[in-house]
Amino acid sequence: MKNSNIYSKTPYIRFITKNLEINFDWLRLICETFKDELQFTSQTQEKTLQSQENAIKAQEKIKQKQEGHQWYTERTKEFITRAKDRLTRAQNNNMPIFDIDLKCYE
Repeated sequence: MKNSNIYSKTPYIRFITKNLEINFDWLRLICETFKDELQFTSQTQEKTLQSQENAIKAQEKIKQKQEGHQWYTERTKEFITRAKDRLTRAQNNNMPIFDIDLKCYE
């Protein structure tokens, strides 16, 4: 490494090593310095992917629940409509009816 072009390409290295006969493994220094950070980066990427998958599953479940609630809401409206029709028929036929307030269920 003594005669390589690395001294001329990097001013900082040239300044430090101008009068010294040393060999330094910069790649190893970089790897050792960033080894822990890279490990956390990969873990973060995995957690992000898991979070995205969980969000998709949650959205699917929410959609299923909303569809289920919509079905129950429609069925309830049908029953209220039927009850109103029956009350109207009973009133038209002069049958005794109970005082039922269906407005609170609409």
